[in-house]
Amino acid sequence: MVLGGSTGLVTLGLDSEQRAARFVRALRVIRPLLTIGGLDSLAATTDDGSHASLDPGERRAAGIPRGTVRLSLGIEDVDDLLLDLEGALAATTPRRAAKVR
Repeated sequence: MVLGGSTGLVTLGLDSEQRAARFVRALRVIRPLLTIGGLDSLAATTDDGSHASLDPGERRAAGIPRGTVRLSLGIEDVDDLLLDLEGALAATTPRRAAKVR
């Protein structure tokens, strides 16, 4: 069977473990899971997934930055995936306080 799309693994670095976890929870199309693979888009932080057995010092020594999110992109509509990623980034981006004149 020939599928109408292809998959790929993407690593996204955010500025903290907390933001990475909030980002994964904010996704709506991409599902948060502890494993990566398959035809569905999945997301996991390295704290919860691939490197959960390492303590923060071991992750640092291995060159795995804080706030790392691994995305396994599936065959969903690319526009749906992009909107999902944009929405999760917007939901987890700190907003600057309004300047008072």
